Amino acid sequence: MINIDGREQLDTPKSIRKIVDSIWLQFDEDNNGVLDIEEARKFFNAVLTKFKGNSSFSSASFGSWMAILDKNNTGSLDKIEVSDFITKMLGYEMENKSASN
Repeated sequence: MINIDGREQLDTPKSIRKIVDSIWLQFDEDNNGVLDIEEARKFFNAVLTKFKGNSSFSSASFGSWMAILDKNNTGSLDKIEVSDFITKMLGYEMENKSASN
């Protein structure tokens, strides 16, 4: 499937799409379709709080994560990039799904 910006979109499971949509409802405060730097920082802080019990995220660590996740180097995260992140966090591998079919 090709996304509106011309990039190929993964065949992401519906459950992951629902997770990403809920992230957007909560963190895309200006409703522009991407998580800008501050929105992404709030998202990562919430993830850290949920899984580690605190939200201390150094600027260097945040910058490193953004560099890894922002694959198109826009300085923001789109739904495809966050979907890829969630997919990896949950351990879902598209190759494994294809191999089992």
